[in-house]
Amino acid sequence: AVDLSAGSVPPADKSTAKAVIQETQAEAVERIAIQKDVIIVEPVKSKPELKVEPPPPPTPPEGEKKEKKTAKSIIQEAVEKVTKKRIRVDLTASSVERNFITPVRAMSDFLLKPSDLENLRATKRRSPYENEPPITVFWRKDVEARAIEVWGSKDNLTKELLKRDLERRFYQQNTFTTKRKLRDYRREKDHQREQKMVETAGLFGPSGKVVLTAVAINGSNFLFKLFAWIFTGSHSMFSECIHSLADTINQLILAYGIHKSVQRADSDHPYGYTNMRYVSSLISGVGIF
Repeated sequence: AVDLSAGSVPPADKSTAKAVIQETQAEAVERIAIQKDVIIVEPVKSKPELKVEPPPPPTPPEGEKKEKKTAKSIIQEAVEKVTKKRIRVDLTASSVERNFITPVRAMSDFLLKPSDLENLRATKRRSPYENEPPITVFWRKDVEARAIEVWGSKDNLTKELLKRDLERRFYQQNTFTTKRKLRDYRREKDHQREQKMVETAGLFGPSGKVVLTAVAINGSNFLFKLFAWIFTGSHSMFSECIHSLADTINQLILAYGIHKSVQRADSDHPYGYTNMRYVSSLISGVGIF
């Protein structure tokens, strides 16, 4: 044994002494372990296992990916449209009570007077017409309450509305009947006037008789002059024959215009044929010269 106390070992050799002591202790432990057949083996550190990750799946092209997404979104939208239930409006909800009504409609629908609407709360709303100031509207529930207060009950208001509706329909029916009778009367008068016009303005009227007389005279002149030219062979008689023929044709044009002017209007000429007499007069006047 080595005495390594502080008095026997100088301070300079303390580190060397510690190293010697450690070696001596290690040899002693090894000797004891061999005698007891004990083998000290340091634990073997296990090597870390290598994790092999599978390769990522191939990414499809951008065009196919967009097509798949688009088709999927279309299918989802179609399913949502089919399966989506329509939300029913609850008429008893409090939101309906916040409806507004104009003064004119309040007086017509609830049979109120302007004085009945004076004390009701009103608000301003944007006018439905462009460049117009805001309009004054009332709360519908307040108007209904005032109508019940004025008429006593809702049944009385309903009865009065039905009564006035019947009176309005009766008035409309009478108005319609009166207008129809007036229309029939005017049509009958127009028909009589047209018949009278045909009788007086046609070929059997004053102007028509004059034209028919002229046609008869000019036609007879043409025949006499024609026979005279045939028997004599005179050139002057032939010219007079042509002259009488031209006058007869002009008078026939006038007669046709007078006859056509009294014809009734049709789908092709909705304004009638009255101007036909003026057109025939123009043609006849040009033919004379």
